[in-house]
Amino acid sequence: MLTECFQIRIRFPRKPRKVHCLEINNSDPVVVVTPVIVQKVVSSSCPPPRPPPPKPRLVIHLPSPEGFSTPRLPATPQPRKRLRIRGNARKRALLKALADGGDGEGENEDFFEKFSSIRISYAASEKKRIQEFQFPTDEIDGELADQLWPTLGGWNIDDLYSEVLYALVRGRGAQSDSLICHLQQVFHIDNDKHARLLEAAREKKAPPLVLNLEVVEAKGLKGKDVNGLSDPFCTLFVSPKQKHNTSMKPETLNPVWREYFSFPVSTVEDDTLNIEVWDYDPEETLADKMKRFGEVKSTRGLRILMKEIALTASTGKQSHEFLGCLKIPLNTIPPEGIDSFFGLESRNGNGHKKKGEVHLRMALGAEKEKKVAAQEYRHVLHLLLVHELDEENVPPHEWDGKFAKHSEFILRQLELLGGLNQKDVDMARWLVYTRVQCEHPLNVKVFPVLFKTLVNYVKGGLLGDDDIRKFWFATEKLVENFATFFKNIHQCFLSNGGGVTQTYHMLQTLEMLVSHLKTRQKSNKDLEGKISVEFVIEKTENAISRGANELFSGVSQPSHNGHESPVENMIKIGQIIIADLRKGLETLHALFKELLNVDYFDITYKVYDEKYHDMVKPFVEEICSHLKPLDLREDDGFLQNQDVTMGTNLFELYLAVKQFADLSSKLTSPKDLYIQGSFHNWFHTSVAQWLDIAYFKAINRIKKAVQLDSLKPVDEFAQFTSSAVDTAHIFHQIQIFWSQLAWPEIEGSYSFIAKILDDLCRCTIYYTEMMCIKVDEMESGQDDISEELCFAINNIEWVGMEMSPISEKLGIKSIIKELQDIRGPSVAAQCERTLITVMENAKENVHNKVIEVLEKVGDKMRPMILRLLLEGSETDSESHLIETLMKYLDKNLIKLKHKLSQNNFDKIFVILWENAAVALKELINTNIEKRRPPSFFKQIHNMLQILINFFYPEGDSATRRMDATYNSSIREMEELISLYGATTGELVMKYYAERWQTQAATSNKTSELGSLTVRAHYCEDIHTLKVEILNARNLKSADANGQCDPYVKLKLVPHEVFHMTPKFRTKTKKKTLFPLFDETFSIILSPEEMSLGGMMVFSLKDHDLFGRNDFIGECFLPLESVPFTTASTSLQDLPQIFLSITKPAQPNSPILLTLENRVWDRAATDFLKHERQKFIASSTSPQQT
Repeated sequence: MLTECFQIRIRFPRKPRKVHCLEINNSDPVVVVTPVIVQKVVSSSCPPPRPPPPKPRLVIHLPSPEGFSTPRLPATPQPRKRLRIRGNARKRALLKALADGGDGEGENEDFFEKFSSIRISYAASEKKRIQEFQFPTDEIDGELADQLWPTLGGWNIDDLYSEVLYALVRGRGAQSDSLICHLQQVFHIDNDKHARLLEAAREKKAPPLVLNLEVVEAKGLKGKDVNGLSDPFCTLFVSPKQKHNTSMKPETLNPVWREYFSFPVSTVEDDTLNIEVWDYDPEETLADKMKRFGEVKSTRGLRILMKEIALTASTGKQSHEFLGCLKIPLNTIPPEGIDSFFGLESRNGNGHKKKGEVHLRMALGAEKEKKVAAQEYRHVLHLLLVHELDEENVPPHEWDGKFAKHSEFILRQLELLGGLNQKDVDMARWLVYTRVQCEHPLNVKVFPVLFKTLVNYVKGGLLGDDDIRKFWFATEKLVENFATFFKNIHQCFLSNGGGVTQTYHMLQTLEMLVSHLKTRQKSNKDLEGKISVEFVIEKTENAISRGANELFSGVSQPSHNGHESPVENMIKIGQIIIADLRKGLETLHALFKELLNVDYFDITYKVYDEKYHDMVKPFVEEICSHLKPLDLREDDGFLQNQDVTMGTNLFELYLAVKQFADLSSKLTSPKDLYIQGSFHNWFHTSVAQWLDIAYFKAINRIKKAVQLDSLKPVDEFAQFTSSAVDTAHIFHQIQIFWSQLAWPEIEGSYSFIAKILDDLCRCTIYYTEMMCIKVDEMESGQDDISEELCFAINNIEWVGMEMSPISEKLGIKSIIKELQDIRGPSVAAQCERTLITVMENAKENVHNKVIEVLEKVGDKMRPMILRLLLEGSETDSESHLIETLMKYLDKNLIKLKHKLSQNNFDKIFVILWENAAVALKELINTNIEKRRPPSFFKQIHNMLQILINFFYPEGDSATRRMDATYNSSIREMEELISLYGATTGELVMKYYAERWQTQAATSNKTSELGSLTVRAHYCEDIHTLKVEILNARNLKSADANGQCDPYVKLKLVPHEVFHMTPKFRTKTKKKTLFPLFDETFSIILSPEEMSLGGMMVFSLKDHDLFGRNDFIGECFLPLESVPFTTASTSLQDLPQIFLSITKPAQPNSPILLTLENRVWDRAATDFLKHERQKFIASSTSPQQT
């Protein structure tokens, strides 16, 4: 809440000196005025009256609660000197005046803080400057009564005083000492003269009396017509010879007349006022009466209508109906008159039913000329008003039309005794109030209602030409007074923000005036003078324009302290005119537009627009014309150049001009403006230079921040250190700068934002590099994982994360969209790709740096993990060493969990798992070379399972990530372990299983070696496997003649399980590639042997008379695929099985290589030898030779 205290000293010649302290509260339009009496006053019951006032001197301007005093501005403002810069010294001085300071260490540290505080300091300085802003005023001596004393126009003050004094003296109860004393003070009559005039008033012979009567209204009358209503009028008389009638008010029981009458009085003691109220009935024929049945609304109305019809039919006449009467003896009327309701009675006064009431105002007065009485009333009204204002020290715009009790009594006496009606009183008040308003502003709410009443008098023809002429003359002066107020409204609103109510009442009065001028029948220039619609609108618009010009001239004056630079003065001017425009837009524009159709805001804005443009543009352009490309160089973290630091004042000026330009969007017609649309071009060079400086200062500040960073968290809850906070703070301040800059031109915005984005990305990369260097220096020679290393990792990641939302904060999407509208989609897309590439490169660099540092953590732990794994595999105390490994991993993971962010912990967790997996894989490969036995590899397999369970426990969500990302590494190790940890028999079966899978994947039609057709089933009741070898097809030629002599050998594998089972051989078929065997073999096998996973191997060979038989190929049929039947089932009832003939295709398959390492195992060497022969036979086939 803003409170301002002013002390205004006013010298009163005949009163003790007072100091008025006005406490002005912006949130409350009421001003508390506390007069502090400096000198005690000793006064009697009636203080000595003032002498007659001298001729009015100067007008005093008291501060008002709503700021409507008229500040005294210099008549001719001093012309502004155009800023000219000559010589390099002057240029450097000006640039230095705009700079923040030197280029040393302290300046480099607070550069961004200074700049970012512009937003707060600018708003604070704006508020402070508006509070401190005052227009120059002069202290004026003189009394208010001296300035407002009325011109009596031929009247002598003593005569006027005597007339008023006589009116009070002759009234009973009106001669109180306080009332007489009050009148004496009002007229400034000394005691001696007062005594003489009072005695003369008492001895003055009473003039002829008249009864002044106003019939105001009636209520509660009886309905005499068929519709339940009446058409009442009144008959009034004192003497039956002189009767008066009021007008008739149709169809009402509560008529309002407000009509005035005057009756001569013979003797007050004997005369009586008679009032009769009648229901008017027009002359109607019988036919007319019959037509009124539709108006009947009740049985009473029907009876009335029937009575009227009967009366009209019998007499042919219709008389008015009596409603009630009233008799008031004149001797009961008090000197101050009567204003009251009186009950109506029946003719004889015996009726008990209520007949309603009538409201009367009446008084006995001297028979006086109406114009004289009205003029006398106006002069007294003026004096009483001046006395009210002066005696009570009423501030401007405070008096709301209410007089003190004694003043009200005096005025009422004059109204009654002078026979003045309400029209005369209203006219007097209008003439007096408008005159006083021009000297000492009243509360303007007294004018709208009073003006509306007088306009109705004008429309009704109730005013004479002289009164109309006076009315329009006073109205013209009031319009000019209002225009003066509108001129000064800029200043008073800046002073304390009040005056909305006063403005509203002024505009309401002018709106009624304009409405009347537009709708009047004809114009009479002789009576109306200058008054016209154009006159009112022109006065208002000119006043607003002049006020804006005077305000700008006033605020443009040099400050008294002389410490403000030119740019600071322009900032102050901008802040004040912006505040004026905002207040005007919030409170005044809608009022002026709605009531007078005057664009208050547009008029004010365009005045300021031209003047502010003429002031700021040449200054800024001259400054920017001397800004040269900066010779910046980095030296020990600081910039060494005397001209590199551009001050924030120029940017504050940009903010002021931008805020002013933004207000143009509120204009009704934003055309022909000077500032909007061009102001940013004035500052283009300065903005580009600031961005260059900001980048270099950011780099140096980052460098210093990293150097000073002890890699300790900024608080107990944070996981990053001071350098990360400082770097992110720099980014934030640059974003604030961009948001405040709000560059209006799109292509310029893109160029600036591209540079800002590129600079921020470069700063991010620079920070990560500096942090990596610091980590290398701190971690050199250390084996353990330190907290500093963890915080460094967090710092890099956090700074990188701060870059992620930067595109949204800088508004890149909106700029690209607008650029697309201007330059087309292709240009916009290319620009967007450029910005995205810059951002993605920065993110990738940061990510890579984080991974690089995390991998250093993994590299530190890797040797220990490998050593513990090796020791665990070589010793019998496996469990103890594995426990040692788990403790080592657990200890370091706990430290990493506490010090790293969750994201970084997840990354390092994966890296540690990879290192452990790599170490274990190295161990496996090393021992494969050493040809370790299967038991060794089973031990390693146990270690692998322990590691997997440690890193990815069952049910952990990370298991899914492990499966998706690192399943191949685990699978490779498990395959190696499964190979080298298996027995020879298990390896042979794996080998046959692979051959079976190869055969299953080969189609009979695509097999190059042909196919074999068999049938097989297991007779469960006799425990016999029956196999029928039917034929072979499309065999590959094995002899030189293109034919072969094939036969088939059948055996069951593995040999360790089926060593007791015999081998079988078919007969040899000569010279055919499609041999038909049709031989059946029976093999005794138990059901348990059938379920051991065995396999039938069909070997096809070519019989040779000389040498070894040639190997054609092999087929495989798992025992699990053979159907179980009984002995009664015939083989012919079973489906044929087509088996593709294949050869071993991988002489260096992992299984064979594993078997090859088992030189100590006879079964392995025999199997390997047998398989190698198949490869040799395949490579030396007859066709190849």
